[in-house]
This record gives sequence, structure tokens and C-alpha cells, in this order.
Amino acid sequence: MAPLDKTPYTPGMREVLRLSKAEAGRLGHDYIGPEHYLLGIIRKGDGLAIQVLQNLEIDPDDLKNDIERALSVGAGQDVNLFTPNNEAKRVLEAAKRIAEEMKHGWIGTEHLLLALIHVENTIASRLLREANADFHRAQQEVLNVIDGSQAAVAGVGSSTKKPGPGKPGEKSKTPALDTFGRDLTALAREGKLDPLIGRENEIERILQILCRRTKNNPVLLGEAGVGKTA
Repeated sequence: MAPLDKTPYTPGMREVLRLSKAEAGRLGHDYIGPEHYLLGIIRKGDGLAIQVLQNLEIDPDDLKNDIERALSVGAGQDVNLFTPNNEAKRVLEAAKRIAEEMKHGWIGTEHLLLALIHVENTIASRLLREANADFHRAQQEVLNVIDGSQAAVAGVGSSTKKPGPGKPGEKSKTPALDTFGRDLTALAREGKLDPLIGRENEIERILQILCRRTKNNPVLLGEAGVGKTA
């Protein structure tokens, strides 16, 4: 097992951290706290953490409303200057520790959610517990979803294994895709994708490739930070 500080964040985890900063800016705050991490998970709208919340019968939209009611709106700051507060640092440290204890070689949104439940005396933990998010039950759900996804990837998964990212209790026919992928069509339909600005040529070229009869898999290449994910 690699040292904690070398345990890699998953792409989903990195996206949640980016969205957390955006949520702090949206609310006019000059810091990033655990509640912003939770808002980032909800805004992302998919991934293991969201699936676990839904399996626990916690509605993400209701949780988002509860968080916003518990927070005051600030005056607005430069998001590039935002840094995690002490509570947020404790949550990130707990997420690393939980990942190590679960023998995982990565830190994902699922570990962040478990840390948000586990670290006490924060707005996020209070609201999660009020929604009946128990740490041990949530941890078991994480293991169940991962086991179901790994079985599906190995070709022995069943559509009755675990619910997908739809309604709580709804069975999924694609558990591996639900866990490790993002349904961009569904996210676009729900208005959950950030707008693209200044990428008209790239979008047109991607559409041309997608419309081909053959060789229709576009690949975006570029240095880190140039906007491939966006």
C-alpha cells in the first residue's frame, strides 16, 4: 500500500474538489468547508458517492436544500484564492485514512462521503446524520456497489446485483457503467453540465467524428489544464 500522501485521487474526486470551490464561490464564501464538498458531490450528480446516498434513500436535492438553508450567503470573493478550512482539511485527511483502512489504492468520492459522515461537529456531518446516514451502513453500501461493479466488469455481474444511479431501490442493467462512467445525455437533459465557452470549433469537429459511420470515436489530446474535461 502506497503512503497516504501518494494515494491518488480519482477523476471523480478531483472533479468534486473543483466543483466544491465553484459552490463556495456561488454562495459568496471565502473558504472551502465540508459543506462545500458535499455540495460538490451533489452537483457532480453521479459516481459512487451519489449512488450510495440514493441507496441509503437520501434525496440529493433535499440534502442540497438543507445545506443551503444552514449556510449564510457571503459577499463574494475571488475563487482562485479559496483554500480549505481546518474542518475541510480534517475531512480530506479522514478520507485518506478511510481509503487506506479499506485497502483501496485510490481516494474517491465514496471515501469523501464516508469522511463527511465520520468527522463530527460540521454542518455536513450533522445534516447527513439527520438524514439517517450511518457511517457503517454507508461503508457497507460502498463495498456492495464496488463488489457489484467488479463482478459486472468480470462478466459475472447480474442486473439484480445492486441498484443503479436512478431511483432508490431501482435495479440497474449496467452497474459498472453507472459506477465508473457518466451519462452525459442524462446530465445535459437535466441541465447539470457546465456551459462551454470558446470551444465551438472543437465541438463541431467532435460532432463530425461522431456522425461518421466508421472510425467515430473522438479523442481529445492536450496538456493538463487546457480544458479537455470541460
